[in-house]
Amino acid sequence: MMKKILVLLFIIGMLTSCMAEEEDNTLPVKQAEKAVKLVEEKQPPSEVKSAAETKEGAEVFNELIAPLHEEIDISYLKEEKSDVEERLGRPDETGWFEGGEFLRYGAITFFFHPNTNDVESIAVETSKTAFDQEKAEEVLGTSDNRFWNEMDNLWSETYEFEDGKITVEKVSEEASQISYIWFESRK
Repeated sequence: MMKKILVLLFIIGMLTSCMAEEEDNTLPVKQAEKAVKLVEEKQPPSEVKSAAETKEGAEVFNELIAPLHEEIDISYLKEEKSDVEERLGRPDETGWFEGGEFLRYGAITFFFHPNTNDVESIAVETSKTAFDQEKAEEVLGTSDNRFWNEMDNLWSETYEFEDGKITVEKVSEEASQISYIWFESRK
């Protein structure tokens, strides 16, 4: 009889400790949720949007890069790699990025979808131009997302559109000079 009581007490003790461990495992999750909520509260999405929202992202991107590079526009989106090379000649650099190939022509880089080999993104280096945060905000309004891009070691701000997204990248959140501007197509 005494053995049965000891076994029963042992089982109750084990169950109690398992329940305590389960409560402890939720603590980091709750702390993470609280941290995310704090970030969201510090940076709420803007209710005010610019006139850029009434336009397609590709059209806005065209307006932004036109003064920088007149020969490049969104007409390259969805073109095959061979068509880009035919129009622009031999690239300055080729390589791979996030599973797809890229071709760089001076300050312009075309990124190809890994399955279709069509241009899905265009990036323009703007660090040697007068294109800055003030100009971006004037045209784009308030960003939809802001974050530190660990992979590229750059501050990124994204602007969502129905047809894609525009991303501006800078060396830091406080920097006024924009280093790169991207358009990534969704269509």
